[in-house]
Amino acid sequence: MAVSLQTLIDRSIRNMGSGIHPVVKETAIEVIKRSYKEGIYVQMTSGYRSFAEQNKLYAKGRTASGKIVTNAKAGQSNHNYGLAVDYVLLSSDGKTAIWTVNSKWKRVA
Repeated sequence: MAVSLQTLIDRSIRNMGSGIHPVVKETAIEVIKRSYKEGIYVQMTSGYRSFAEQNKLYAKGRTASGKIVTNAKAGQSNHNYGLAVDYVLLSSDGKTAIWTVNSKWKRVA
C-alpha cells in the first residue's frame, strides 16, 4: 500500500521546522502534491536550521567525525533564513529513503 499524501506532507512540515518561510513551505507542499500525482513519493528532510545547527553540520568531516555534508558555515546557508529545503525520494510504502539522484529526483528538482 502506498504511503498517503497527507503523511508525506505532515512529515515534511515537521522536518522543515517552524522557522521556514511561509512561501517556501507552501511551495514545498505543492511540489509534494504534484510529485505524488506522478507516482513520485518525496519528503522534505530539512528546512530551517539555526546557526548552531548549521555550525554542527559544518563541523562534520572537519572537527567532528563523519563526512563533509555542507560547505556553508552559520549565516552562509539559505537554510538559516528559512529559504531552503532538502528532500529525499521514498519507496512507495514511505519506509525507505532513496538517495540516488535519478530521473525522478531530477523531475522533483
